[in-house]
Amino acid sequence: MNVTPDAKELELCILQQLAQHGVDLSYRGFVLQHLRLPDAQWRWCCNSACDPCVERLGAVVDAVRQAFRIAAAGPSSDQG
Repeated sequence: MNVTPDAKELELCILQQLAQHGVDLSYRGFVLQHLRLPDAQWRWCCNSACDPCVERLGAVVDAVRQAFRIAAAGPSSDQG
């Protein structure tokens, strides 16, 4: 069951999770954009020692998804 979160509650949760995971608050928009994207479209580590790594950002996305029971979209059907 997906819950439609209040925008302010969602914003607060994102900011709290970014802080808790040690990720700069400027990544708020990234987290918001990736909440409903299929993980296969973005969740892969390039092993280039990025800071933050997509794995850390993914942990933030997961925590927010769990807090609001947001399901990621299914596999992408890009036919590009």
